[in-house]
Amino acid sequence: MIVEYPDGRREFYLYPKDVFPPTDFHTATLIGDEIILIGSLGYQDLRRPGETQVFKFDTRTLRIEPVATAGDGPGWISEHIAEKLAETAILVVGGNVQTRDDYGPNTGVFELDLTTMIWRRREHGDTTVFAVSDVVYRKSKNPRYGTANPERSDNPFWLEMARRQWPPSRARLHFGDFAPPQPKIVLSDDASDPGTDPPEFGTPEAEARMARLSADIARSKLVRTIDDVVWTAVREGALKMVLPDGRNLLIGGEVPDYGDEYADPWAYNDVIVTHPGGVIDILTYPQDIFPHLSSTVGVLFGGDVYVFGIIDRERHPGRSRGPAVLRLDTSSYEIAELPVAAPPARVNVYEGADCRDGDRVVFPVVRLHGSDPELGIAFDLETLSWSQPFPHPHPRSIDDD
Repeated sequence: MIVEYPDGRREFYLYPKDVFPPTDFHTATLIGDEIILIGSLGYQDLRRPGETQVFKFDTRTLRIEPVATAGDGPGWISEHIAEKLAETAILVVGGNVQTRDDYGPNTGVFELDLTTMIWRRREHGDTTVFAVSDVVYRKSKNPRYGTANPERSDNPFWLEMARRQWPPSRARLHFGDFAPPQPKIVLSDDASDPGTDPPEFGTPEAEARMARLSADIARSKLVRTIDDVVWTAVREGALKMVLPDGRNLLIGGEVPDYGDEYADPWAYNDVIVTHPGGVIDILTYPQDIFPHLSSTVGVLFGGDVYVFGIIDRERHPGRSRGPAVLRLDTSSYEIAELPVAAPPARVNVYEGADCRDGDRVVFPVVRLHGSDPELGIAFDLETLSWSQPFPHPHPRSIDDD
């Protein structure tokens, strides 16, 4: 056990393995002054299929001790999620369970009563855990586009997901809507032969091999349609803005196709507004109004948010890579893509790339080689135009291939 103090000082406490056995891929839930540790993968010879390892750690005395539990528990579980229900119970979902003959996904929902230390199963879709019915979930889970600009969504599933900050995988576990298994990538030709030396980088042979690898990966991906995907407020690469009046904006973003969320990849063209009192508005837009963007940067100017981003060309074929410039009215929430002429150089847009210079926003110009000069290019918020490139040090060292 490692204890880190606010001043940076650390203390290390070691325990005999008969007191605290090797434990990993467990959960730790703070209840009062105690931490409840549930589950473990552990070494193979220490696993006890059918049992669920539970320990109690006292944060005052640093004493750790096993807890005997009874009832219908999840078994030898690891890589799961544990959620506190008030101060009297812990909910366990997801993860994997080791049985005597197999190691596979946990499909049940289990509650540990902390007053009796008795496990019990709970039903999928329990509205006392997540206040949306299974019927509403099945009807409302998809990230469909709005038909108006703006449309304040009253979708109860979306709103509850935003309040709870659940990723798609957590909603699937709750409703028992298990995603199909992720396909294995099957490599073709010499790509899968470990005895084949790769061709020299930069040669036509190397480029052809990379093209085959890309095709293998694309062919092996799980094919999803909008009807398969679960909407969520939790996404990567979203633009986060805090307005002077305390409103928080979450603009766009995506769920990538890897990890626990691999089954629900999506790029979002919505805006989530959280008001100071906690009220949430979800605003959806047609993609011709709010195109799908990546690598977004936002600046506040004159009561509007200016959004710079790279166009997703898969969803918008025929569009240049960008950057596109959108203007979001923070009063009406209307979004408009500005008719801005293409910049005279390739703009490098990423979080932290921009710096403000009065009414201008300065970005770095993409460098193709480390020896290329560091140049910047400015967008004038008054004239809505790009400048010519000029000497400008990059915010951080980035050499683009």
